[in-house]
Amino acid sequence: MEALDIFIMPQQFKNQLETHELVELEGATILESCHDGQHEVKGTGYTTQHEILHVISGTCRLVIDGIAITLTDGQSILMPKQTILDYEKTGDPYQSILFFLNDEFILEFLQTHRFLDPWQKLINPYVVFQNNELLGAAFQSMRPYVKNASQTSKELFKVKTFEILLNLSQQAKALPSFLSDISKPSSIDLKLFMENMYIKKLSLRELAELSGRSLSGFKREFKELFGTSPFKWIKERRLLAARDLIVHMEKRPTEIYLEVGFEDYSHFSKAYKAHFGHLPSKTIRTV
Repeated sequence: MEALDIFIMPQQFKNQLETHELVELEGATILESCHDGQHEVKGTGYTTQHEILHVISGTCRLVIDGIAITLTDGQSILMPKQTILDYEKTGDPYQSILFFLNDEFILEFLQTHRFLDPWQKLINPYVVFQNNELLGAAFQSMRPYVKNASQTSKELFKVKTFEILLNLSQQAKALPSFLSDISKPSSIDLKLFMENMYIKKLSLRELAELSGRSLSGFKREFKELFGTSPFKWIKERRLLAARDLIVHMEKRPTEIYLEVGFEDYSHFSKAYKAHFGHLPSKTIRTV
């Protein structure tokens, strides 16, 4: 299995401000994304908050729970927190606007706007919205405020985001029920979570928080599931990923120790020898 680095959203967008304009509110993060067609933009992401993605121009291909979804100009998707997704963005340029909303923000929206129609239920764990004039206008009207964030009040951003949620609710009558369900406390499947997160340089407290658990609950469930401590499991999992890259991908040990989560080659080499009985440079390649 090839080692995989996962992009944590929205936190890691703060490191990419050259291609994103970002606004932070209490309970929400809004950003506009723009990429030219000269660079490949794809990877695996993890949403720590509920995400609305609206494609302005270009194409965004997603894979969620094995289901492929393609969004083009004017289409949108709402995904709950703790969603793991593969993404590929193409277009010259590719432009999108994204909203990351926490549970409290969603609940405030539901409490502020009373929905009288009977709530319906959704089959999929996400909602895709087709382009229409009113919804497109709602998203487009947010863009000048994002570009002039320093001159825009936080309250106005909240009102504009509520406006977009109302427009989405008009198109999908089941949305209020969906929002109510996803804003309840929940935790992601721990095995799936750790298989995607073991490469990241995260503390146990950060792993617990991202997985939707308390630190004590995380440690307890981890021991029950894996039969060992998080530290030992992560170390062994990284070493297995390193061996896989050396054996099957023809990569040199000096090329991959950072890729699998080690910060120092000497430490990586000693840990590898202690686990497999030989230095990484002595690993036999099969390709």
